[in-house]
Amino acid sequence: AGVDVVLDHMLEEYLSLDLDVVADGSHVVSIMGDIPATNGSPLRNKEVTVRGMSLGNRAERTGILQRLTRLLERGDLTAVVAGNYDFDEVAQAHRDVLEGGYVGKLIVTA
Repeated sequence: AGVDVVLDHMLEEYLSLDLDVVADGSHVVSIMGDIPATNGSPLRNKEVTVRGMSLGNRAERTGILQRLTRLLERGDLTAVVAGNYDFDEVAQAHRDVLEGGYVGKLIVTA
């Protein structure tokens, strides 16, 4: 049991949690962050690939974003939404980001 892929932009903080929720043979991907050093013990229990990638605004990244979009549209990839905010609640959304303690994405809509 577990998920096949974790995309994490704060891997240095959440690698341990990511390893708890991924399935054997899965992937953990650091988006625009450093891959922290690990003593290997959490990785010995599962066959997990840990990689880094960047999603900057570069033309060659367009294909990655298009593939992610297709996976989302087909339902093969889901995004966990921890909270939704109206635009006038952006200050609260920012406070919640700084406070942490949630799993998923915080979304602000206009």
